[in-house]
Amino acid sequence: MPHGGGAEVTVEVKEGAGSTEEATVHGLSADEAAKRLIEYGPNKLPESTRNPFLVFLGYLWNPLSWAMEVAAIISIALLDYADFALIVALLIVNASISYVEESNADKAIKALAAALAPKAKALRGGEVINIEAKDLVPGDVIIIRLGDIVPADVKILPEEGGGGGEEVPMQIDQAALTGESLPAKKFTGDVAFSGSAIKQGERHAVVYATGVNTFFGRAAALISGTHNVANLQVIMTKIGGICLVTIGVWVVIELCVQFGHYRHACLSGE
Repeated sequence: MPHGGGAEVTVEVKEGAGSTEEATVHGLSADEAAKRLIEYGPNKLPESTRNPFLVFLGYLWNPLSWAMEVAAIISIALLDYADFALIVALLIVNASISYVEESNADKAIKALAAALAPKAKALRGGEVINIEAKDLVPGDVIIIRLGDIVPADVKILPEEGGGGGEEVPMQIDQAALTGESLPAKKFTGDVAFSGSAIKQGERHAVVYATGVNTFFGRAAALISGTHNVANLQVIMTKIGGICLVTIGVWVVIELCVQFGHYRHACLSGE
């Protein structure tokens, strides 16, 4: 990226419907960066603080659990304590398994978040300054070098003072995000994802996505499952609803037979 004559380097970065960020030798001004921080929000993943007990109870509130809870109530009504204890145990075990699975997903998200770079070198008003990575905004020009963790999704800018010679690519380790075993070669215009590690080279890059809009952020959203209901969950909910209706019908029939025809004889265990 040349530093003479105030020349501009324009890099087209398509984000969503398609927007163009213009990277200049001076970077963003402080005022412009502040405006964009308000518009796009901080460059970090949202932190969820949920009550673990309420999360656990949530797994006892769904159609399939309702069916089992109705069965438990029936068992108590018929003085069948063994069946009641078994059903309650199954409810607790089922809820515990779901809770542990979600806790593991939350831990995975936290592990991903912990890999994010806490600091970044950015061009602001023509000066290179160290800023908190969470304060980066789309359009920021940053410097990434050997040993750095890429703090946001960026597009590589041309080499400083690069002439007509062959371009030396950067080597970027994306294993944590893409599973690639070897570092990827990145040339001018290529994308480097947030959370990647620089293994070779030093370049300027323009930020085009931050926070939840990064590849990293979208991966975290998929892990947490907060935006989409899994197909299995939809199917299990339907099955639970069918079970609940079926049990309700048989409860009515059972009560009519036991308390109507036998006139409470079931209370003595007959």
